Amino acid sequence: MVDVLEPLKRLDPETISSRTKISPANIKRLLNREFESFSKVQFFGFISILEREYGIDLYLLKEDYAAFDAARHPRLQEREYVLGTPRERRSGRWWLGVLMLALLAWTIYTLLPVRSSEQATTVEYAAISKAKERLEAAHQQALSEANLSSSSESAGLLMSSIAITAQETFASSVAASSAAGTAELILMPARRLWLGLIDADSGQKMQQIIESPFEINTSKRWRGILGHGYVEVRVNGVAQSYRTPDKLWFVYDNGTFEIVDSTVFLQLNGGKAW
Repeated sequence: MVDVLEPLKRLDPETISSRTKISPANIKRLLNREFESFSKVQFFGFISILEREYGIDLYLLKEDYAAFDAARHPRLQEREYVLGTPRERRSGRWWLGVLMLALLAWTIYTLLPVRSSEQATTVEYAAISKAKERLEAAHQQALSEANLSSSSESAGLLMSSIAITAQETFASSVAASSAAGTAELILMPARRLWLGLIDADSGQKMQQIIESPFEINTSKRWRGILGHGYVEVRVNGVAQSYRTPDKLWFVYDNGTFEIVDSTVFLQLNGGKAW
């Protein structure tokens, strides 16, 4: 496993402290992964300083801390997903319809045609109709359940339906554009982004930090990982924006780009995470 702290471990803690203004004692604790010594604010603040000063990406270390923090505060993690009190869940279901209408409007807005100087892309009417049908079906199902266990379950159903529909619409638009023109695959990160690529045919790997639009060779088949999800992906002139702090896994094959979950990626990559 790659040790993302290796470049810093080669340096003296006093040298790092002089550059970052983090105390030598805290530098040593960070290098030794003593997570219990830091609050969440302290840890992520120190990591941000190290990334900025040394131009490195410590996303793996941040993931390890997040897992540690979740294990340290399991009840807090559960409470973050509870929407409202028991009384609110019984009497405040009116908000569900308002939320669904807002999410429907947001979904249709994000799927409006994206026009560039080279090509105008139109989101198919049938795909938008499918999004509306899915939302209406979710609404009917949520309202028909007289004893909802929690409002978070209904919200989760809504978001899952919207995410599936948006991905299907993006994929169908990409397929139509690929048939009409030259293939292209461009990543446009909102901030510094770690990109890992695996050639699906040769197994060759490459990784890179990107900060500006990055074009990937479309003559090959790829399996890829993005260090975070604040990125716009443009495939054959069709743009799809993602806004999540979590990693994204994707596959690219014959002009088709698809976001997959980690389980599918592991299967395609022979059981290896990278």
